[in-house]
Amino acid sequence: MERKVKARGDRLSDLPDGILLHILSMLWWDCKAVVRTSVLSQRWRFLWKSVPVSLDFESPNSYSEKDFIASTNRELYYWRSCQKIRRFRGSLFRYDNSYVKDVDLWVHFATKIANVEEFTLLFDSDNHPKYELPNFAYKNTLLMSLILINCELKPSGSSFGNQLCEADIFEPKDYQNENPDLRLEILAPHIKYFELLGFCDEIRLRNLASLVSAVLCSNFDYIVDEERNSEAENGYLKELLHSVANVEDLELGPWGIECLSILELKGWQSSPSSRKYLKLDTALEQSDVLGICSFLQSSPDLETLVIDWYNKKRRDLLSRYTNEDERIKRFKTHNYNCSLLHLKTIKIIDYDGPLSGNKSVLPLIEYLLKNATALEKFIIAAKFDGSDVSQDYVKMAQEFQSFPRSSPHAELSFRIDNL
Repeated sequence: MERKVKARGDRLSDLPDGILLHILSMLWWDCKAVVRTSVLSQRWRFLWKSVPVSLDFESPNSYSEKDFIASTNRELYYWRSCQKIRRFRGSLFRYDNSYVKDVDLWVHFATKIANVEEFTLLFDSDNHPKYELPNFAYKNTLLMSLILINCELKPSGSSFGNQLCEADIFEPKDYQNENPDLRLEILAPHIKYFELLGFCDEIRLRNLASLVSAVLCSNFDYIVDEERNSEAENGYLKELLHSVANVEDLELGPWGIECLSILELKGWQSSPSSRKYLKLDTALEQSDVLGICSFLQSSPDLETLVIDWYNKKRRDLLSRYTNEDERIKRFKTHNYNCSLLHLKTIKIIDYDGPLSGNKSVLPLIEYLLKNATALEKFIIAAKFDGSDVSQDYVKMAQEFQSFPRSSPHAELSFRIDNL
């Protein structure tokens, strides 16, 4: 008997809207591909408008800035009908004041029309003039992630919404404050990730109850009076550390470590914290060891310690308080009562320089091995330039294994990386 096959239409188009939208959402990385599906059939014509997308507008170096801006503006006109835009990222290689209205349009689209959750605005060139974030952008209530690079901040009593949970502020020296009695305060009870980079002496952190991770690789805007400047720096660091005392992950830059050593000499001790991960960016000079050991005392729950070698010229403010011999003597005689009961992993990465006879690195290594009773891994990753491995590194790799340790399970390794 001859079977009759009933003609069927497009099976994919027969699926419910919910399933089709789920399929289209898998193309989140290519929003234009989502829009192109509108030509498949009448059924697909308007589906793309309900798909959450991310918009990324990045100006290539070889592309005309004006042409790129014009193209972006045209595209934004069509995206106005999209019901959900999660992220907006705008990037220009070089900013010029003639672009202010165009960039304002981007900011307005992202924060007022699309109501994005994540907003990034960056300018690769750090030359002046810089783009000034308009006041209306501070009043967004849905923004959860904010990244600004080479922008000027001039808030006038406004604030970002209380949903903000991630913020990266690069070069906050471009926050302009014409009134010395006013400071920029960041109040974000829902923020989870925060980075503070550049000069930032006029920025204060308040009510960061949900903060999980903080990066404080900031610096201080110098003034003529060095003694007064040092006191102000130390006070500012204490404020910052108090503001991020509840974080699990903390990264501290060279400026902060230098101030910690000065504060240690003055008898100040950081309050205990619950941090589990600590990264220190430092060249590990003798002056740094005092501050590091003192800071470790306030980290009883620490599980991972990473020391990232910062081999750049720095100020030597500590020399105004004590000389090198006195610092060495203080380290040897001072009782840093520190039981690192939970510290399991220690890494010194990108180490550069001789190790034999080093007056800061070796004492710190011995100190950590002595106090980390639960240590499982201690890794030193040294780097060298050239084809021949330094004999100093080879010697120290062998000597490293003979260092006494309080943890019977500790594995010590010395890795050498070619530049």
